[in-house]
Amino acid sequence: MNAKINNATFAFIALLGVAAVVLAISSLSWEYEHDTPLLQYTGLLIVKFGMIPYRDFFETSMPGVFLFHSAIIYLFGSGDAAFACVNLIFIGFILLMSWLYLARIDQTTATAFVPLYAVVYFVGGPGMILQRDFLAILPIITAMALVAAGWPRKLWMRQGMCGLLLGAAALIKPQLALGGPLVLLADILLDAIEKRRSGIPLKKIDYFITAGSAAAGTAIPVAITIKWLAANGALEDFLFVIREYLPLHIQQSFGHVFLPSGQRAWYVARWALRANGYLYLAPIPLLCAFGAWQIWKLDTKKGILLSLAFGMTLVYGLTPAISGQFWPYHYMPLIFFLTMTISLLLYVSLLNENSRFRLIALRTAFVAGSIILIAKGSALTEFGHNRAKQGRVDRIVKAMQANLRPGDTVQPIDWTDGVIHAMLRLELPIATPFLYDYHFHHNVNTVAIQTIRRRFMAAFDKAAPTLLVEAPNRHKVSGRDTDAAFPAFDSVVAQKYSLVYQEQDFRIFRKK
Repeated sequence: MNAKINNATFAFIALLGVAAVVLAISSLSWEYEHDTPLLQYTGLLIVKFGMIPYRDFFETSMPGVFLFHSAIIYLFGSGDAAFACVNLIFIGFILLMSWLYLARIDQTTATAFVPLYAVVYFVGGPGMILQRDFLAILPIITAMALVAAGWPRKLWMRQGMCGLLLGAAALIKPQLALGGPLVLLADILLDAIEKRRSGIPLKKIDYFITAGSAAAGTAIPVAITIKWLAANGALEDFLFVIREYLPLHIQQSFGHVFLPSGQRAWYVARWALRANGYLYLAPIPLLCAFGAWQIWKLDTKKGILLSLAFGMTLVYGLTPAISGQFWPYHYMPLIFFLTMTISLLLYVSLLNENSRFRLIALRTAFVAGSIILIAKGSALTEFGHNRAKQGRVDRIVKAMQANLRPGDTVQPIDWTDGVIHAMLRLELPIATPFLYDYHFHHNVNTVAIQTIRRRFMAAFDKAAPTLLVEAPNRHKVSGRDTDAAFPAFDSVVAQKYSLVYQEQDFRIFRKK
């Protein structure tokens, strides 16, 4: 039984389809920016210069992120067009897996979801494409599609494959695998229903084997990664990032302010409840849950799948609170599942077609929720060719080309203001292991930051980079235990470097 939609709803979905195609074509001319150039640059360091993450350069991203961006650099290079094509392929796979999952509930709903989510994703603009939190959606929805399809047929094999996919999500960000237990539980429930209908007895030992298979599947990609890091002498540096640095790094709030513990707790609670402005769409997942309750007795399988979509929306609405980080891209998994629950309102409306009021109300909620989601991101959209950082990256590239001499080495003093993006375009390695300077300025009285400062200065003295390229307007940290000064580095720059080129938003120093 598939949802039947009226002409107005059909016209709205068709309009979404046209908008999705227009935005997809437009995205081919986008210059990616903000975080993704930094991660593409780490891929360049790995592929072209043979560097090992954590050992040879300091970064807080997880190994799966480096693998993804290294693959792009290795296969396609660092150009904007190649990145845009990879983006289209990636979103295409996500939409395909989503359709396969939702079609097990209702094909009309599945078809409506595809253009809706495509538009919601693309209106985020060039700064949001292929963000880390978005990357984890593909293994998660693929696992859900396997569960919905009941493939492979043997439960233990299916659970093992789902475990592998969830392990891959954990290698992008560990907390993004938190929806995994719901996926695995739904799979077990669906298997139990199928066995009961077929008259096959349920054996506890089968489910113990299944749990072991899922755990082993999850552990395999993690174990391979740890072994690779150890074999390349990077495990100790990775553990330093995880155990010593990240607990400090995640203490920053919006504006990169480090708060006292009491204020920090209030900040996390307040922003977790706000869900980055998506809280006002909370009634939609609740309507989806209402639909799951309605369908449970009529078609238990569909009830489980609908409940899973609802549960995943709740989980990924809460996961940003675990790290206490609430930037817009941290909510990309929530937006994905929120879009799914909005689409499922079409199916829920089918269950209420005998009540004209409910039918109209639910379909109105589908249209209104879709428009709200789209409008939330539309301010960031570039409908034509954009220039990364409003052309700043182009200007930095030209200035560096004019000032580079054979044999020069370069150290960026930046975060996300375009210097590293320019070095990516010029395919220049960093002179020290540190891409950004903000690490040196927060929690300055801790052992971890003092260790990082010493490591940087030792590497800087050894490399003696000939050029320093600074973005003076870059984001800077403030608040508790922060310091804008780095005396050891500041004195070296003042004594041994002179300004050779300057614009309002970047400047270049050369070693005397």
